Amino acid sequence: MMLAMILGGVACGGGSGSDNNPPAPNAITIMVKSTPTREFKPRVDTVAKAGTVTWSWEAGSQDHNVISTGSPSFTSNGTATLPGTQDVDWFDAPHQYQFSFASTGIYKYYCSTHGTSASPDNLTGMGGFVVVVP
Repeated sequence: MMLAMILGGVACGGGSGSDNNPPAPNAITIMVKSTPTREFKPRVDTVAKAGTVTWSWEAGSQDHNVISTGSPSFTSNGTATLPGTQDVDWFDAPHQYQFSFASTGIYKYYCSTHGTSASPDNLTGMGGFVVVVP
């Protein structure tokens, strides 16, 4: 359901041209939060192709990583050998992870300590989406 909502939003906006929607930004920041809830904020964000996303750990945030799941995918920040397990590759604040997206698509990710590969789709645990538009 969440993926359908995102796809509908992408079909209705983004990019430039004769529509009234502004172009997608070339850089965005997604906050990695521990309080009051463990979450990526915003959960869904849009960036232009070749744009950079920075995941930034909020002060006090601990035991988080950014794991790409599904296709298309991107290089993860950490490892997740078993979904939902606590891996050795997680990070505490202050920490940042950046990735530049060369191809358009909807990229799903999650924190392997506080979510699973299903977290982006079913809105449980710590997960999110990056929508990359032309």
